[in-house]
Amino acid sequence: MSRVYLLIVLGVGIYIFLHSRWAKFLRVFLGRVSPPSCKKLTMFDVRHCILAGEKETAIQIYAELFQVSYEESRVAVDQLEKSIQEKNELE
Repeated sequence: MSRVYLLIVLGVGIYIFLHSRWAKFLRVFLGRVSPPSCKKLTMFDVRHCILAGEKETAIQIYAELFQVSYEESRVAVDQLEKSIQEKNELE
């Protein structure tokens, strides 16, 4: 009977982990899943990722949004990050 309880607890724990933000982040980070695209992506999403410190996700969203290469999107996101930092310093 204790084995049944153990299996239930392990099953629920694994289910919760697989549906958590950490598991989703790991899947995106490891490249198995693209960033969430359930909605239409915008530059606001890129800016939000930059402010949240998720630069790689911002680069992926920018590349998908404008259909450019990784290198081009990396340069653009770097420029956006600099302009955001400059604007924050002025305030």
